Amino acid sequence: MADAVRLSPALDSEHASAAWRKHLLTANVGMEEVLRQAFRIASEDRAALLIGATGSGKATLAEAIHQAGSRSKQPFVSFACTDHPAEAMEHLLHPENPSGLFKQAEQGVLYLQDIGALSLMAQARLFSVLFAQMQARDPLQRLSLMSRRSGVKDVQVIASTLRPLDSAVAEGAFRSDLYYLLSGMTLLVPSLGERSEDIPLLVTHFLAGMTHRSSMTLAADALIALQESRWPGNVRQLKTVLEQAVDLSLTSSIPAALIQRVMREYEETSLQAFDDARREFERDYLTRLLQITSGNVSHAARVAQRNRTEFYKLLARHGLDPVSFKQRFH
Repeated sequence: MADAVRLSPALDSEHASAAWRKHLLTANVGMEEVLRQAFRIASEDRAALLIGATGSGKATLAEAIHQAGSRSKQPFVSFACTDHPAEAMEHLLHPENPSGLFKQAEQGVLYLQDIGALSLMAQARLFSVLFAQMQARDPLQRLSLMSRRSGVKDVQVIASTLRPLDSAVAEGAFRSDLYYLLSGMTLLVPSLGERSEDIPLLVTHFLAGMTHRSSMTLAADALIALQESRWPGNVRQLKTVLEQAVDLSLTSSIPAALIQRVMREYEETSLQAFDDARREFERDYLTRLLQITSGNVSHAARVAQRNRTEFYKLLARHGLDPVSFKQRFH
């Protein structure tokens, strides 16, 4: 880590307090490097890929990139790729769709959450847009307006994923050309557990924002308890725990015992019964697999390493019809 510090220029106070990053509080060297690269992405107006666990702040980082660049006065459109069926996503990514995502985000930023859930056809559509943008750059390598002949609008695309896409590329579930185009500008967003020194900053920030109990503070041992926790839900979990502790505290200084109780209850309520969790995971996995393979059962079974008969039984168990995942170009 010391080598990384030496290789990076010192962070000046103006950059550290810049308005574009006001919601990304950190004292962590690794996170500062992420923010430095985020500013570069904004300045160069490039497509980018954000990788990080749930609740780690990927969406907040995408908004910060939007605010840091020349598109800050233009739309920021955030869209979850898991919220729509495969065919709908392919249509929404069509550059000539008057109600599509590129029209909504025209001259602004389009943030695509969980890009790994896109079907291969939707990936192809997205790649064609990004490749056209790359070809339209001027000699200084900045994005310029898209060719009017193509009908594509000028949009900066930022995508996110919970985990690296290398294995999906190797399995044929994610297009290698799209992956390499996006991965040229990749940011690995650290989990809260990897930057525990940020917890005091975040606690102060979150408590200050709870105007109904703005005088609340955290006892010293309570802060230690927070810093020693694992935080599987990352920054989002920390905020929820603080909100619940503030509402339950009978004193102005929140004790460690209350923090530990709230955290224990949070983890208990966030966990499903084992059988329910397994069924949910299995259905989500199969749904995503059918989206990615456009309902091609042979391809999906091969990726899942199951024979076709067994795979059809799995689909029947969860009421999934591969025909509904078939796609066509519009």
